[in-house]
Amino acid sequence: MQTLDPTPSEPPVLVEEPADLVPPKSPRRIGWARRRRALSAFWKTYRRSRMGMVGLVMMILFILLAVFGPLFVPARNVSVAFATGKPFQPPSLQWPLGTDNFGRSVLSLIVVGSRISLIVG
Repeated sequence: MQTLDPTPSEPPVLVEEPADLVPPKSPRRIGWARRRRALSAFWKTYRRSRMGMVGLVMMILFILLAVFGPLFVPARNVSVAFATGKPFQPPSLQWPLGTDNFGRSVLSLIVVGSRISLIVG
């Protein structure tokens, strides 16, 4: 690599630097740099897609529901033996998404189902 070596008494002169002063890039660093560039390009393209962003928001909502849902929705409403609702009740304050044919809370079923889906992958 060549650099300019300015000294006050002489005009700038190109000085040859030894190649061993520049540390070689490892294959791992090169690989990570490629991954970062590819991820950046993907995100720029993905951000422009309206449907992609809607899907991303929905996925984040389901993840939050799976993680924090059991704090608000009792899991015992999923069991047929402990179902306290009547079959096919419409949405109400007690059953925000209604009940299924066994009287189980649909919201509880969604919370438990999303937790299982996250665990399975």
